[in-house]
Amino acid sequence: SEGPGWVSCQVREDHGIFQPRLSWVSGYANTNHHQGSFFRRELHLGYKAGYRVYGDFEHHLRMLCAGIKPELVYEVVAEHRGGGISSDSRWNTEEARAVEENRGPLHAVVPKVMVPIRRWRARLKGLLSRR
Repeated sequence: SEGPGWVSCQVREDHGIFQPRLSWVSGYANTNHHQGSFFRRELHLGYKAGYRVYGDFEHHLRMLCAGIKPELVYEVVAEHRGGGISSDSRWNTEEARAVEENRGPLHAVVPKVMVPIRRWRARLKGLLSRR
């Protein structure tokens, strides 16, 4: 049996466990950690060199647009520490660019609104976890 083309697993982060998800949000934000993603070689679409930070998200988005959806596995397979380059908001334009290239310009408005909300939620979660 060939098995799934893409498996997305849990990743341990600084403040808990990242749960892979597949919902409408997956078309606008990275709901599957690249450290927890595994692909069948013949289905992998390759990464675009023009992306410095969001290449994994752009690839995931192309996979979804091609009809290749992840099988979600709720098992931790990797650890990831926060605070890297992707936490710098100057790179948010890459996320919107990936959405625009794969879903169209109207859809690119969504990540521009979602990014500040996600950053605020992450900061709030970090503050509450210190108590």
